[in-house]
Amino acid sequence: MKPTPLIAFVDHEIGHRLLQRLIDEHARGGIALVAVVTTQDNGQRWWPGVAGLCKAAGLPLHRFGPGLQPHDLPEAELHLLLSWKHLMPAPWLARPRRGTLNLHYSLLPAHRGAYPVNWALIQGDRRTGVSLHWVDERVDHGPLLLQRALDIAPGDTARSLQRRLDDLAASAFDELLPWLRDPAQPAPTATADAPASYHSAADFAAGAALDPDSTWRAGDLINLLRGRSFLPDSRLLHLTDPATGRRVYLRLELEDEAAPPPAEPPN
Repeated sequence: MKPTPLIAFVDHEIGHRLLQRLIDEHARGGIALVAVVTTQDNGQRWWPGVAGLCKAAGLPLHRFGPGLQPHDLPEAELHLLLSWKHLMPAPWLARPRRGTLNLHYSLLPAHRGAYPVNWALIQGDRRTGVSLHWVDERVDHGPLLLQRALDIAPGDTARSLQRRLDDLAASAFDELLPWLRDPAQPAPTATADAPASYHSAADFAAGAALDPDSTWRAGDLINLLRGRSFLPDSRLLHLTDPATGRRVYLRLELEDEAAPPPAEPPN
């Protein structure tokens, strides 16, 4: 049996991590990774770029943009969207013979759209997870193949939760690999239990300013801060200094009592 030809569309930390898994599987002959597609700015941000992985494996790497058309890529049975931020127009969805799969960081249909990790914290969810699903022309919509869940810890921020979801996604992807080797076998299916919700990038941007005169329940304010605390320079929430008009950025640092104490500064 010939290995299944696949194309991976990857970005961010988990895209880099899962691409390495696909490259390893390709080297073993379990799949045929015929091309890799990434974003225009991959390799220019804080997460690792994939150009080095592709070069070492001898794989063609394409940058997604107006100049790239579906027919520019080899034919494939499946396209895999692994941490992919672009909506795929109909001609792209029609290209792979069996369809397109997407990895999304929520228990779909909850938190469809942008920033699902952040919204799970902001809205006070107790559980979240990862979903692998078939892609149609709607945002984060289509039949589910696989879902895995985890509990959100009281000390989670958007960054810590994203890293835990990366580990969960890697584990879920390993479960999917046997089917990727032989997609003629019946595909796995999952049942959605969460209520549906959707958030756009504009929704997230609209909540970036905190009014100091507004009244908050303590837990809701903590959840807002957790959901908007990512990297130190992310600047996802701010107050405005009335005297200067300058923004004052806020983020939350949480420390579990079991964490080791910080090191003493040198004398």
